[in-house]
Amino acid sequence: MAVVDDHALVRSSISMFVNSLKGIEVSIEACNGQDLLKKMKNFEADIVLLDIQMPVMDGYETCEQLNILYPHTRILMMSQLMSKESIHKSMEAGAHGYFSKDGDPKQLETALNTLSERGFYFEPGLGSVIHDAILWNKDSMKQNELSHLSEKEIEIIQLACKGYDNLGIAEALSINVRTVESYRARILSKTDVKSFTNVILMAIKYNYVDLDELLVIKTRS
Repeated sequence: MAVVDDHALVRSSISMFVNSLKGIEVSIEACNGQDLLKKMKNFEADIVLLDIQMPVMDGYETCEQLNILYPHTRILMMSQLMSKESIHKSMEAGAHGYFSKDGDPKQLETALNTLSERGFYFEPGLGSVIHDAILWNKDSMKQNELSHLSEKEIEIIQLACKGYDNLGIAEALSINVRTVESYRARILSKTDVKSFTNVILMAIKYNYVDLDELLVIKTRS
């Protein structure tokens, strides 16, 4: 995992907390996006905890580059910015989730576990802001980007929204895991977005799934 923040004390504190968690280890600390991309040439990270406001290369640009260079890396944006604009821009850049810097450390543990298990994370306390962020770009409301998907593709999206991983989806639909992977790749291609999280946001926007269902996160005991 990587922690990216331009404030050394914040970066160190987050890394210490994350390293205290079971099954998670920080392998990269970086002060900005450029620093992160340089270090990831030697040590790739499966999850990147990414600050938005940084010098040299901010979180939005870094997120876009990560999706191009490391498409399997999951990105959790963290910021004190809780506006619909910042959340919308993060998701447009390809982020897999959004976490408030003012959040409880226990919630960060939940966020990281949820990101690993479900592939996306929406902080429960940000429900109304996330909803506004989804609807913020009114131009994108002119056309339903999911309307041309097949029933099976919509079903896969809905199962993913409920927290099913590829294996779970395969078992639920009685198909092969590789078939699920092919479906997901086809969905991304048809919708022309950077990550499956964007597909989930579309599903919320066009009422294929209820946002409240995604915000019910069970904390590990």
